[in-house]
Amino acid sequence: MKQLIKKILKEETSIKHRLQSMIKTIGWEQTAQLVGGDEKLAEKAFDNDPMEFLDLFKGLTKHTSKTRFDVFKNEKNSSVALYNRFNNRFHFGYNEMWKPLEMGFYLNPTEIRKIGSKWVEETFGIENVRIDEFDESAF
Repeated sequence: MKQLIKKILKEETSIKHRLQSMIKTIGWEQTAQLVGGDEKLAEKAFDNDPMEFLDLFKGLTKHTSKTRFDVFKNEKNSSVALYNRFNNRFHFGYNEMWKPLEMGFYLNPTEIRKIGSKWVEETFGIENVRIDEFDESAF
Protein backbone atom coordinates (compact mmCIF):
# COMPACT_ATOMS: atom_id res chain seq x y z
CA MET A 1 0.00 0.00 0.00
CA LYS A 2 2.84 2.40 0.85
CA GLN A 3 4.47 1.69 -2.50
CA LEU A 4 1.24 2.46 -4.32
CA ILE A 5 0.86 5.77 -2.47
CA LYS A 6 4.49 6.67 -3.23
CA LYS A 7 3.97 5.84 -6.90
CA ILE A 8 0.81 7.96 -7.13
CA LEU A 9 2.48 10.91 -5.40
CA LYS A 10 5.50 10.63 -7.69
CA GLU A 11 3.26 10.59 -10.78
CA GLU A 12 1.29 13.61 -9.54
CA THR A 13 4.50 15.53 -8.85
CA SER A 14 5.85 14.58 -12.26
CA ILE A 15 2.67 15.75 -14.00
CA LYS A 16 2.70 18.98 -12.01
CA HIS A 17 6.30 19.75 -13.01
CA ARG A 18 5.67 18.86 -16.65
CA LEU A 19 2.68 21.19 -16.80
CA GLN A 20 4.66 24.00 -15.19
CA SER A 21 7.43 23.45 -17.71
CA MET A 22 4.88 23.57 -20.54
CA ILE A 23 3.53 26.87 -19.24
CA LYS A 24 7.04 28.32 -19.37
CA THR A 25 7.56 26.97 -22.89
CA ILE A 26 4.24 27.44 -24.70
CA GLY A 27 2.32 29.67 -22.31
CA TRP A 28 -0.70 29.39 -20.07
CA GLU A 29 -3.36 29.54 -22.75
CA GLN A 30 -2.06 26.70 -24.92
CA THR A 31 -1.29 24.52 -21.90
CA ALA A 32 -4.79 25.14 -20.53
CA GLN A 33 -6.31 24.04 -23.83
CA LEU A 34 -4.37 20.78 -23.66
CA VAL A 35 -5.60 19.90 -20.15
CA GLY A 36 -9.22 20.99 -20.56
CA GLY A 37 -9.28 24.58 -19.40
CA ASP A 38 -7.90 27.21 -17.07
CA GLU A 39 -9.41 25.77 -13.88
CA LYS A 40 -8.02 22.29 -14.52
CA LEU A 41 -4.58 23.71 -15.20
CA ALA A 42 -4.62 25.74 -11.98
CA GLU A 43 -5.62 22.62 -10.08
CA LYS A 44 -3.24 20.13 -11.73
CA ALA A 45 -0.15 22.35 -11.94
CA PHE A 46 -0.50 24.48 -8.81
CA ASP A 47 -3.03 22.83 -6.47
CA ASN A 48 -5.14 25.98 -6.91
CA ASP A 49 -2.45 28.06 -5.18
CA PRO A 50 -1.93 31.38 -7.02
CA MET A 51 1.29 32.12 -5.12
CA GLU A 52 2.74 28.87 -6.45
CA PHE A 53 1.82 30.03 -9.95
CA LEU A 54 3.52 33.39 -9.42
CA ASP A 55 6.63 31.58 -8.22
CA LEU A 56 7.11 30.44 -11.83
CA PHE A 57 8.26 34.02 -12.41
CA LYS A 58 10.89 34.19 -9.66
CA GLY A 59 13.62 33.83 -12.26
CA LEU A 60 12.71 36.97 -14.19
CA THR A 61 15.66 39.10 -15.21
CA LYS A 62 15.41 42.79 -14.30
CA HIS A 63 16.49 45.30 -16.94
CA THR A 64 16.82 48.80 -15.52
CA SER A 65 16.32 51.52 -18.09
CA LYS A 66 17.10 55.22 -18.06
CA THR A 67 13.39 55.87 -18.18
CA ARG A 68 11.14 55.32 -15.20
CA PHE A 69 10.52 51.64 -15.98
CA ASP A 70 12.34 48.49 -15.01
CA VAL A 71 11.45 45.67 -17.39
CA PHE A 72 11.31 42.07 -16.15
CA LYS A 73 11.96 39.44 -18.81
CA ASN A 74 11.63 35.67 -18.86
CA GLU A 75 14.05 33.07 -20.27
CA LYS A 76 12.71 33.73 -23.79
CA ASN A 77 13.61 37.43 -23.35
CA SER A 78 9.93 38.40 -23.44
CA SER A 79 8.76 41.26 -21.24
CA VAL A 80 6.32 39.86 -18.70
CA ALA A 81 6.35 42.56 -16.02
CA LEU A 82 7.18 46.24 -15.64
CA TYR A 83 7.98 48.31 -12.57
CA ASN A 84 7.40 52.06 -12.62
CA ARG A 85 9.92 53.43 -10.13
CA PHE A 86 8.28 56.85 -9.96
CA ASN A 87 4.77 55.84 -8.94
CA ASN A 88 5.66 52.46 -7.33
CA ARG A 89 3.44 50.42 -9.64
CA PHE A 90 4.31 46.91 -10.72
CA HIS A 91 2.54 45.83 -13.89
CA PHE A 92 1.87 42.13 -14.54
CA GLY A 93 1.76 41.14 -18.19
CA TYR A 94 -1.87 40.40 -19.01
CA ASN A 95 -1.45 37.13 -20.92
CA GLU A 96 1.49 35.76 -18.91
CA MET A 97 0.47 36.67 -15.37
CA TRP A 98 -2.82 38.56 -14.92
CA LYS A 99 -5.16 36.47 -17.08
CA PRO A 100 -4.13 33.11 -15.54
CA LEU A 101 -4.79 34.51 -12.06
CA GLU A 102 -8.17 35.76 -13.23
CA MET A 103 -9.29 32.78 -15.31
CA GLY A 104 -7.56 29.83 -13.65
CA PHE A 105 -7.69 30.85 -10.01
CA TYR A 106 -10.88 32.96 -10.23
CA LEU A 107 -9.30 35.98 -8.59
CA ASN A 108 -10.86 39.40 -8.99
CA PRO A 109 -8.65 42.48 -9.56
CA THR A 110 -8.59 43.35 -5.84
CA GLU A 111 -7.43 39.84 -4.93
CA ILE A 112 -4.81 39.86 -7.70
CA ARG A 113 -3.46 43.18 -6.41
CA LYS A 114 -3.28 41.91 -2.83
CA ILE A 115 -1.57 38.61 -3.67
CA GLY A 116 0.61 40.26 -6.31
CA SER A 117 1.81 42.94 -3.92
CA LYS A 118 2.79 40.32 -1.36
CA TRP A 119 4.59 38.27 -4.02
CA VAL A 120 6.49 41.29 -5.43
CA GLU A 121 7.64 42.25 -1.95
CA GLU A 122 8.79 38.69 -1.15
CA THR A 123 10.40 38.12 -4.54
CA PHE A 124 11.93 41.48 -5.47
CA GLY A 125 11.93 43.36 -2.14
CA ILE A 126 9.73 46.16 -3.51
CA GLU A 127 7.42 47.27 -0.70
CA ASN A 128 3.96 48.88 -0.78
CA VAL A 129 3.65 48.40 -4.51
CA ARG A 130 0.38 48.67 -6.41
CA ILE A 131 -0.23 45.91 -8.95
CA ASP A 132 -1.70 46.64 -12.38
CA GLU A 133 -1.72 44.88 -15.73
CA PHE A 134 -0.22 45.74 -19.11
CA ASP A 135 -0.41 44.42 -22.65
CA GLU A 136 2.85 42.58 -23.33
CA SER A 137 2.50 43.07 -27.09
CA ALA A 138 3.19 46.78 -26.56
CA PHE A 139 6.77 45.96 -25.52
